[in-house]
Amino acid sequence: MKKILVTGATGFIGNYLIKTLLEKNCQVIATSSTIEKAKTASWFSQVTYIPFTLQDYNPSVNYFSFFGRPDAVIHLAWENLPNYKAAYHLEENLPRHRAFLENLISNGLTDLTVTGTCFEYGMQEGCLSEEMPAKPANSYAQAKDALRRSLMAMQKNVPFSLKWVRLFYMYGKGQS
Repeated sequence: MKKILVTGATGFIGNYLIKTLLEKNCQVIATSSTIEKAKTASWFSQVTYIPFTLQDYNPSVNYFSFFGRPDAVIHLAWENLPNYKAAYHLEENLPRHRAFLENLISNGLTDLTVTGTCFEYGMQEGCLSEEMPAKPANSYAQAKDALRRSLMAMQKNVPFSLKWVRLFYMYGKGQS
């Protein structure tokens, strides 16, 4: 049984993803910043829940062991949305998320999926392709693109699988 850590578990995508992973008989470790919200999720009793907020990141902690040495991580967490233009994304989110993910990888993680954003393409019209160069035009997209480039550079020194998933305008129950 594959053990998967999902960060941002109580967000819009996290809730749907965890349900799907459980249906596929995965062992799920879920984390988010508020256990109160997690306790209201239908999946709560079926996962190992470990509360964690990136604001409490401590570089001396081995987060790969802290989260039970998962086979894979799906990193959905990202704070201060939908305020896409806030400098916070570059000044606070980017360094914390980069340090957290590098910590997991340096301590043994070999399979990482991270959600990016369609905003990495900039404001373009027409058909988009993953081969197109990134042209991030707001702080959020710039931070996500910088995180992607940083992780790709890390792959040159540490072997791990990286999947970067650019999301486009999700809609569904619980989303405006």
